[in-house]
Amino acid sequence: SLQADMQVLGGEVPIEGAAAKPLRARPQALKRCVWNLLDNAVKYGARARVAVDDDERRLRIRVLDEGPGIPAAEMQKVFEPFYRVESSRNRATGGTGLGLSIAKGIAEDHGGSLELSNRAEGGLDATLILPRVGAGKCRVRAALDRHTARHRARVGPDRTGAAVRALRRRRRAV
Repeated sequence: SLQADMQVLGGEVPIEGAAAKPLRARPQALKRCVWNLLDNAVKYGARARVAVDDDERRLRIRVLDEGPGIPAAEMQKVFEPFYRVESSRNRATGGTGLGLSIAKGIAEDHGGSLELSNRAEGGLDATLILPRVGAGKCRVRAALDRHTARHRARVGPDRTGAAVRALRRRRRAV
């Protein structure tokens, strides 16, 4: 589990709440998304905790840290690829500035969102919201189709030309 992986790296991550039922999604992608959020929280916020809230419409995962937060002027910029908050630009923390960009892309591919806000008591609240019904189906399907098309394109056009054209037609229909 991600919680156990964080413990191995020296970060305690308590979890409050649980998902009521499995979420239909790309599990490895979501694992990457949550890992990026946890890694940032432990790296820049010293300590982190996770709060899970679930209902019939959506699953909400909040990663809360106790760090300095992010300046309001930079709150949306941190989602840009390779962007790093000035105070994090040192070799000790590492990173390339891709984590939040990747996490946001994964959330959006699932029809969800990733929102950041500074907490009143200090620290950052990264909230991942994933829909349970309807809204995410087309985007998840499109992401899977893009993955399949890329894979088939690497195999070679001789064997997959018709299949790729069929995927494109189906994507336009969705």
